[in-house]
Amino acid sequence: MSWIKKIFLLFVFLSGSLAFAQNSTVSGIVFEDLNENGKLDSNEVGVEGVGVSSLSGIVETDSRGGFKLEICKNDIVFVIKPSGYHFHLNEYNIPKYFEQIYPQGSPKSLNYAGIRPTLPKDTLLFPLIPSDTQSGFRVNMVADPQMPRKREVWFFRETIIPSLLTANSEVTIFLGDIADNNLDVFPHFMGSLKALENPVYAVFGNHDVNYRSPDNSLKAETFRSWFGPDYYAFNYGNTHFVALNTVDYFGWNDEYKKKGSYFGGIDSTQLQWLEQDLALVDENFRIVLLTHIPLHPDYFKKQDLKKIFSLLEDRREVTIVSGHLHQNKSWAYGPELYWNGKSQLRSVIAGSASGSWWSGPYASDSIPQATCVDGSPQGFYQYAFRDDGFNYRFVPAQKKEDYQLRISSPHRIVKYNPEKPHRVVVNVFSGDERCSVKFSIDGGTFTGMKQFTGVDPFVERTHFRRINGDNWSPGISQTDHLWEGELPLKLEPGIHTIKSVVGFPDGKKYSATTQFELVDDGQ
Repeated sequence: MSWIKKIFLLFVFLSGSLAFAQNSTVSGIVFEDLNENGKLDSNEVGVEGVGVSSLSGIVETDSRGGFKLEICKNDIVFVIKPSGYHFHLNEYNIPKYFEQIYPQGSPKSLNYAGIRPTLPKDTLLFPLIPSDTQSGFRVNMVADPQMPRKREVWFFRETIIPSLLTANSEVTIFLGDIADNNLDVFPHFMGSLKALENPVYAVFGNHDVNYRSPDNSLKAETFRSWFGPDYYAFNYGNTHFVALNTVDYFGWNDEYKKKGSYFGGIDSTQLQWLEQDLALVDENFRIVLLTHIPLHPDYFKKQDLKKIFSLLEDRREVTIVSGHLHQNKSWAYGPELYWNGKSQLRSVIAGSASGSWWSGPYASDSIPQATCVDGSPQGFYQYAFRDDGFNYRFVPAQKKEDYQLRISSPHRIVKYNPEKPHRVVVNVFSGDERCSVKFSIDGGTFTGMKQFTGVDPFVERTHFRRINGDNWSPGISQTDHLWEGELPLKLEPGIHTIKSVVGFPDGKKYSATTQFELVDDGQ
């Protein structure tokens, strides 16, 4: 190509970019793709009343499925999927529900590549494929794969992917921290998703930040290039899912030449977008918020938390699913946590796919057991939604599905003490205050156990082995999904069998059994 032709093409592109900067409106059609060819054929019609969004505003399609939408200089246009439809998927099973419109592209100063210069098409076409109404469906919620390099991507492929394939679902959602600061792992992670047989969505996490961003505005450029918008919404059945970007990044630290700090929060543009989104949602729909950083004042700006909750107070059913903490955790909200809504509100931290950051001990093929800091195994949650409610279960990786609790104490040999009974401690991995837990000795009568907050004895006695590929060891975390009881004082020395049973709020029961030896040093 001659230098004259290159200059001419550059002039054409720049002219188009300047023209577009002056004309910040795009138009398009959302239509039923009856033959699933991705094209608008003459016999196919538009879908009315579908939300079409930019990163700042939302409009609804007209009677012919058409829309006009104002967008910013660099923006993403995306469709809020209505119930009864699904999108085409790309090779990584990411739904094709968005168009990146970046006339100038992402800044070159960022450490990792963002979105290439992209001009809008004359008419944006979003095909929807009719599907079942999805009154009953399952969603796999996967938190914190947090892979710093390709080595950990292989761990993810060998532990989490097989479990996802076994735990069938209609949707898979990754709840942030896909990367561990090194965003070069994104393409390797994407290759892993090819095995999944359902749509995949991703939530933005603090370790997915393009850390050379000078401020909060450019933090998600690389994430957007792979996954689309960093906040969005979609519907299945009578459930409206809203993924939020809850990372308030303070920008690259010029003084120390390192990644800047962050805290949980939501900026004013996203908050206004959320208000517009919720205003279009049927009042009878349940709302499911998907976040990385939990909506809790310990991790999230109080003023932002109050603003989000004020938009949800009149909703009949709201729930929150998050990641970030590398443990299983659940709590109910009340006024002390700024919730004054008419419905009950509960938040669940959906465990961690990487457990305690892919730390050992290591099993066959050098795969880390990666137990979480609260003593629960690595894994994810599966939610089952129905018109009249929902329930969820913890899915442990590398374990049988009924591995839902551990008898952490007594362990192996217990010394007899006639004056001080030995504690029985059970860790119910996804347990909360609504669970009932009991134990029995040698097939005898079951005794109820009391929930407490503390450190799992299993974590304490095995912590010295928890080292990851960077020769780093995670801390030990207290948890409230522990239950305790006492061994009988009159128990005879010898081998004894202990059994514990947990009952969950949905009526499911699981049990665990172990043995220990009671020894009397005085004999």
